[in-house]
Amino acid sequence: MASRLLISKNICRAIRPARSQVCSLTAITSSIRTAQPHAIRAFTTTQVSLARENNAARVDPKRGLVKALASEIKFEENDKHDDDSESLLLATNFKIAESDKADKVILESEYEDETIVVTFVPSDVEASDEFGNDSFDEEYHDEQEASAEEDEVDDSGELESLEEIPVKVYITKPDAGTLVIDGLASNQGIVPERIARFQDSEFALAEDIISEGKKQTAYWGPHFRDLDESLQDAYDAYLVSRGIDSKLGDAVLALASEVERKAYVKSLKDIKDFFQA
Repeated sequence: MASRLLISKNICRAIRPARSQVCSLTAITSSIRTAQPHAIRAFTTTQVSLARENNAARVDPKRGLVKALASEIKFEENDKHDDDSESLLLATNFKIAESDKADKVILESEYEDETIVVTFVPSDVEASDEFGNDSFDEEYHDEQEASAEEDEVDDSGELESLEEIPVKVYITKPDAGTLVIDGLASNQGIVPERIARFQDSEFALAEDIISEGKKQTAYWGPHFRDLDESLQDAYDAYLVSRGIDSKLGDAVLALASEVERKAYVKSLKDIKDFFQA
């Protein structure tokens, strides 16, 4: 009986696989199962990358850009908008003067012995936020927030955005020099920011980098809003009497928009011609 048990144990040992063999088989099986998803993923990613490269190879980038430029030009030219800049300008005392710079508009007018020039760059238009505030003068607009909210509410009860553009006003008198006013034009008028007088009119009217740099070193006095209210009112009354008012502000904004739109379309056409050459 004892010999039968011994034989049976020996047979079981012979049939049972070694522990190391079981571990080895398990590791191999696990490795295969684990590696399979990664292999599939790598294959799929490679296929997508190749497909993108093939698509890119079939599309001519220059032709695609020319097509996009043509589409933008067509949109701008067909865009229905009211160009009332001419009629608004006719409502003022100013006329457009010739300028040797494509990015600058010059308006001129005369009042008695005074020659008045207003200049601005169309691309400088800035849109205020819903409260009429802008980035360069936030503190001042914070002080005016209550009145701005009251004045700029439209019929629907919503606050309208306010567009502003920096302008320079030059008022020249014979043998008296030129008064230079840096300000902002909007549909509410021309709001001065600082005012200075220069005896040399040629220097005052020059807008090259060197002259502008020299003018910055001149004394301009306090900011216009910091002046006594009675003095501010007197300045405003003088400017309005010279046609520097809300009508001019409307005309400046309309001109800036139209000139900028035409310049943009011309720029698109120039770039399109470059790629088609």
